Order: sequence, then structure tokens, then C-alpha cells
Amino acid sequence: MNSVNLIGRLGRDPEPKKTASGVSSCYVSIAVDKDWKTREDEDKADWFPIQLWRHNADFLCDYAGKGDKIAVTGRLRTYKKDGQTVTYVEADRVEICGSGKKEQSSGTVRKSPSSKKRQDLPAATPEQIAQWEFEETGKEIDPDELPF
Repeated sequence: MNSVNLIGRLGRDPEPKKTASGVSSCYVSIAVDKDWKTREDEDKADWFPIQLWRHNADFLCDYAGKGDKIAVTGRLRTYKKDGQTVTYVEADRVEICGSGKKEQSSGTVRKSPSSKKRQDLPAATPEQIAQWEFEETGKEIDPDELPF
């Protein structure tokens, strides 16, 4: 069985990429804390490269940034580069577990706008959502056309 589960912090902001055929991808590294400290009482971490595809890549690039804690489930993959074997984790699933900020105000949702400049946006309250107007299309949804 080839299965990997990691929880760690992003080393930098994820950068979205697209393949020639338009498939979203993202390559990041996460720092996973070791359960011991050095003699100087410093935390140590192992770094793991992570490859994300499609919706996982889009999600991470849109909602996570440097220092955010993420959980990754995936499998180990290897390839040869300049005579060396490189091992990385190909993610099947990714979740954001916490912010890299020391203090995160409650009631905010972090979303990267199209410019990819990060900012905090206020979350909509249930009362605001109840006032939103949705357009009826009159179309029936064919279950065979749903992506899930």
C-alpha cells in the first residue's frame, strides 16, 4: 500500500500553473515538525515536496498561503533528474487546518482575488445570505451531467 498522510506548514505561497491541455497544477513544500528539539531548544522540521492537480491545486492556490497549516493525503512518487531519484507526494486530498497568522480575527474568510494578492474578506452572515436573490433558469438538472 502506497499511502502518505502529512500535516505541516506551507513554505511559501502556492503558485498556480496550467499544463498545455489546461489542467491546473501546483507544486509546494510543507514543513512537518519533528517531535524533538535541538540542544538549543529549536524546533526541527522535515520538508516534503507536494504535487497537486486539478481541484486540489485550485483550492490550495485560492485559499492558502505561506505558513498555513495543511493536511495532505496522497502517495509517494519518484522520477529521475540529473541521475538522481527525486521523491515527492502526489496529493489526492488537501485540507487547510489553520492560518499562518498569529492572530486571525473571527468571522473572516480568506480568499485570493484574481490578482493573487491576499486579503481578508468579511464572511456573509446567514441573514445576508437569506436576502440574496438567485435567478431561476427553469432548466432541469440531468444527474448524468454532474461532476460528482
